[in-house]
Amino acid sequence: MRGCFLLLILLGSCLTTLLGQRLALPGFMYEIDYKRHPGEMILNNGRTIRGIFQYADLGFPSNYFKCYSESGSLLAKFKESEIRKLTLAGADTSLSRKDSTYFVKFGKSSLYRQLTFGSILIYDPLINVNERLGLLYADFLVVQDRFKKDFLTDRQLLRMMEKKLKQNKIDRSFKTVQELIRYLNDVAY
Repeated sequence: MRGCFLLLILLGSCLTTLLGQRLALPGFMYEIDYKRHPGEMILNNGRTIRGIFQYADLGFPSNYFKCYSESGSLLAKFKESEIRKLTLAGADTSLSRKDSTYFVKFGKSSLYRQLTFGSILIYDPLINVNERLGLLYADFLVVQDRFKKDFLTDRQLLRMMEKKLKQNKIDRSFKTVQELIRYLNDVAY
């Protein structure tokens, strides 16, 4: 029985259910100690909620955000699938100069963290504000430019961006996606 449970956790870190909900987020594999962050949440129905939010990655049957009052009492819980957009105070300063972290929804259920802010947008499915600096989920990245959206791995992204830069006569290569993200954010400012 224990082996089946571990297999479910491993599969859940990579797959989504038929409903499109994450069984376990990539953050589960990284042991992130989620903190509370002031922010603003926009629900699918258009309602805006301001408060202090904390991600609950082991919620059952789906992951959710807890919303707290200024005094620290729990006000509500929101399933990730109910949220269209989320902005939280604090950011991974090793990747960006922003002071907030932005999450947007692609599809019906999961939120993706915005990593770049220029003409090429890169997102990952990791819910991480500033708990673990430099951490990203490089096995599955969403890359969006003016014309299309691609789902790529870190290696695919690095090859694609080096090719785009060479087309613009910029001879630059990157060893890591983090290095590429820092470069794209620096160029955007």
